This record gives sequence, C-alpha cells and structure tokens, in this order.
Amino acid sequence: MRIEVNRIELVFGTSNPAKITQVQAALDPLGVVVHGIGEFGVRLDVPEGGSTAQQNARVKALAYAHAFTRTVFSMDNALYLDGLSSADQPGPYVRRFPGGSERPSDSEMLRYYIGLIEQHGGSMTGHWDFAVAIATHRGRLAETSIRSLRHFSATSTSRIIDGYPLESIQIDPDSGKYVADMSAVEQAEFWQSAIGAPLMKFVRDNIDMLTD
Repeated sequence: MRIEVNRIELVFGTSNPAKITQVQAALDPLGVVVHGIGEFGVRLDVPEGGSTAQQNARVKALAYAHAFTRTVFSMDNALYLDGLSSADQPGPYVRRFPGGSERPSDSEMLRYYIGLIEQHGGSMTGHWDFAVAIATHRGRLAETSIRSLRHFSATSTSRIIDGYPLESIQIDPDSGKYVADMSAVEQAEFWQSAIGAPLMKFVRDNIDMLTD
C-alpha cells in the first residue's frame, strides 16, 4: 500500500547503485523518489574517518548539503558479528580488513568474510546498524539509527550484487533466502521489512527538512 506524502524528491549522498535501490525500496510506500548524487554531475570526496557509522553519515550529509545547497539524505552502515570481540568487529570499516588492499574489490571482500565465517563454524549471526542523517544547506540536522538482524553463511550464492557483495552470504532470517538471490520484488519487500518502517517514520518526522 502506498501512502503518498506529496511526492518528495530525496537526494541521497551516495553513488552506490545498490544503496540507492535499497533506500528506494524501503521508502517506496511513501511515494518518495530517491536520486543518487551521480545524477547531478558533481563529484565530492568526503572522508569517512569517523569511529561510528553515525559520525560518517552526519559528515556526509552536511558536506553534500553544503555542496548542493539543498537538503541531502545520507546513510552509513556498520556490521557487528556475534562471537567477535569488540576489537575484531568490522563496525563501520567493513571494507577495511586485515590483508585487504586500500580499495578492495567486491570479490576480495567476499573472500575475506567467507574465510572469517569458516573460522567460526561456517555460519554466524549478527546485525547491521544503519545510521541515517538528513542535513539542510542551512545546517539543520536530524539523525537516527536502525538495527537489522542477519544470518551469515560461509557458503556463497553465485550472484554478486555490485557494491553490496555481502548480500551473497547474507540470509534473511524470515524467508531463509540469500538476499542476493531474491527477485527485485522480493528484495523490495525485504528492505521494507528490514528497515522500511523506521526509515519511513524518520522521513515523515522530518518531512519539513526535505522541502527546506
């Protein structure tokens, strides 16, 4: 069921097509249209050196809002795996792992996490923290965080989603399906179930910022 809110155009501070699809699917029931920054032809290198995903989301939202002189939505992810010590958690540095290159490919990233999970019996549970922020070019800021549970398997499905390789080893606890193997409709339903309700509430609660 769609619950339109006067059709909001949302600028998302990312050029990752998988993230754009993810947020578009989660917000689709609101009638929100999500645009990645790549559509505007502006390149901006925003350092993500925060110790938490929330710090990174905040920095990106404020930087892009200032550069675009319009309201920008940003999201950063942090991964936490059950059974790992706090020092060994990927946290917001999912692509920065021991032995990895400065900019590891999706395949390199997938191989590392498959090896890690194999060391812990072939399967692990954990969760993602989705840190989100909305910033206006006038400096207004709103933030929230959403937790989403996952199962992880050392056995990978053959499909790899560009920019989101870990979807090939992540299993939806409810359906038992690999996220990467879901159809477009199933993935949309998955993201609406995983982060849709709190994300839509966050957007609704800050709808005035999106038109600022």
